[in-house]
Amino acid sequence: MSPDKGVHLAIAAARQAGVPLVLAAKMRSAEERSYFDEQVAPMLGADAVFEGEVEHERKVELLAGARRAALPIEWNEPFGLVMIEALATGTPVIAYRNGAAPEVIDDGATVFSSTRSTKWRPRSTRSLSSTGRCVAPR
Repeated sequence: MSPDKGVHLAIAAARQAGVPLVLAAKMRSAEERSYFDEQVAPMLGADAVFEGEVEHERKVELLAGARRAALPIEWNEPFGLVMIEALATGTPVIAYRNGAAPEVIDDGATVFSSTRSTKWRPRSTRSLSSTGRCVAPR
């Protein structure tokens, strides 16, 4: 739940699209707790729920049941494990076109936001709101 993961951006984008969001993340360091308390917790509500750190089985359930995995990561993620986990469950990923994302995600099968921005937006809210719900893991 570090600031680089862009959870606050995922909440704002899901809310703009009118899509419920389920968040699952570890929060062990003081930096993670501070980011959560200051930027994420105030944004939570009935449409944006934080489940905390979840067991593997629950993570798979969340990813498999999601409409999209929203990953507005604001750094050059070198591997993208959550992207791969989401895709393995058949869930498309919405992410910035940076770091490992272009190597992991088939642009024809998902949606990229073209650049990093403090106001993260998928190409359209329709990319978030086609069916089901959205999950922003880690």
